[in-house]
Amino acid sequence: MISNLSHYHTEIARGVWGSLPEGRWKRAEFTYKEITQFSSSGGKYEKKNGTFDGILNIPDAVRTAFEHLRAEMAKLHDNGHAWYTATFTLTPDGKFKFDFDYDHLPAFDIMPDPEDWLDEFKHYPRPELQAQIQDWIDGRVPYEEWKSMVARLKQVGKKT
Repeated sequence: MISNLSHYHTEIARGVWGSLPEGRWKRAEFTYKEITQFSSSGGKYEKKNGTFDGILNIPDAVRTAFEHLRAEMAKLHDNGHAWYTATFTLTPDGKFKFDFDYDHLPAFDIMPDPEDWLDEFKHYPRPELQAQIQDWIDGRVPYEEWKSMVARLKQVGKKT
């Protein structure tokens, strides 16, 4: 199982590295957010002059590696919990690190459908987190007001 994790780490590192402009950056960061039926990702790199630019053309293999990494890590977690947001940081010397957030629901730019959240909590039960969006799942927040749910999740993530 640990060798699988190393494989996914390497796949992510190679994919992000290959998407960066050769020799023109000093730090890159790629963020991947996921629930079982919905994900989003994006990244940026710091240029040598201190400005930032977006990472483009990330291979699909990177997102697939994150998806598999999440599932494998959940199997290893004491409570079977899965992380919601992974942040990958890379430097030109080839060093990289991952940070995983298990405690905050991801604030996607678009709110996933209630069915997607139900599937997430079926696979990875977290009643204390489900309570934060139960009104969305139950339909008490109208679908047209999805932006208010995104704002709520962003606010909850800032408080802790």
